[in-house]
Formats: sequence, C-alpha cells, structure tokens
Amino acid sequence: LNQIGGEELEHFVRPIYQKILDKKGRIQPWIIETIKALFEHHFKLAEAANALFIHKNTMAYRIKRIQTLTGLSIGDNFHHTVMLNLLGIYVERLQKATRANSQ
Repeated sequence: LNQIGGEELEHFVRPIYQKILDKKGRIQPWIIETIKALFEHHFKLAEAANALFIHKNTMAYRIKRIQTLTGLSIGDNFHHTVMLNLLGIYVERLQKATRANSQ
C-alpha cells in the first residue's frame, strides 16, 4: 500500500480525510495514533490500548468515534480496513510534506 502514488491515494482517501478534520481544518492527533496502534497490534483492542497507555474502554470509544466520523467499520470489513490504512498513509505523507516545507 505504501507504493500507491500521490494522485491515486488522494483520489481514494481525500473524501474520508475531509470527514476527520476539525473546525480549524486540522486532524486530531489521537485519530492517527489510534489507527496506527490498531494496525501495529493486529486490531487487538487491549494491546493497542496498552501501547498508547490508555484504558481499553477509551480505545473502544476512540474506535467508535473514528467509525462515526469516517463511516468505516474498523476491523470488520476488509475494504474499510484497507481504506483506513490508506488514510494513515495519506496523513503521514501530508505531515512529512508539511515538515519539509517548514524547514
């Protein structure tokens, strides 16, 4: 998935990305932290929560909140899981570009 070009990635992910922006046009860090932890720990809620030093109920709340914001069913639907992974890749690329431009 990391090999997907910028235009293709933007085409698929931009609509979802728009949904998770706050009123100031920023993404809340906990969203990407949660997504990354879920993937790194194979969607095992307790392990992902421990990695973030949060309670598993907090992790469950975050997952529900992300699902509500994006319309994606996390871990239950292969297509949605791939889209969530692409969202994480997209945000990381945007953050790297922003850091590079600010230097």
